[in-house]
Amino acid sequence: FRAKKFSKMSLTILWNGHRKSVSIVGNSPMSKVLNDACIAHGFSDCQKFDLVHKKNVIDLSQPFRLTGIPPNSTLELSSKKRKMKGSQVRVGVKLPNGEMLQDMYASDVTLDFILCDILIKNQKEKFEISSAKVQFMRCSYDNLSSTTLDSMGIVGGSAMLTISGLKESEVPLTIPQSTLQFKATNNEKKNSLENEI
Repeated sequence: FRAKKFSKMSLTILWNGHRKSVSIVGNSPMSKVLNDACIAHGFSDCQKFDLVHKKNVIDLSQPFRLTGIPPNSTLELSSKKRKMKGSQVRVGVKLPNGEMLQDMYASDVTLDFILCDILIKNQKEKFEISSAKVQFMRCSYDNLSSTTLDSMGIVGGSAMLTISGLKESEVPLTIPQSTLQFKATNNEKKNSLENEI
């Protein structure tokens, strides 16, 4: 039997009259589509943009196949009207040994903060995370210090992150200085949410 060949799909991304083509597959996270579109148009910070289809802002947490958008459609890259404050997300973390941990985090905190924080809270601080990778919806992230939940398209609800590349260490894990500001912000948002409840 001949292996079935799948035709390549793409989306056309429009920005100020300029068009760029972005390759996709059915399971492509829309957050990756946004990131690829920004790179194609010469932008480095995808958090400043939305993807729009027929005047509707696309949910970046969904894979392409669940958006209802036909292949080869034209989407618009649009500047965000205003900066949104990070919302709360229930984050599940699956460790290499299969153990599951979870906690609430603001969507604008970085992955290295989340990983350090959740490991320390669960008395698993004897790990080195410099070589750790995060898997989410078939995408791999290794630049944990600059990747936020927002930039992955996770802006609410819950998300499961699968971790690989953790190494045991004799030196107890500490939260990097660059992310300490997020710790205070995250705690403030969690306390605010609890007070509202």
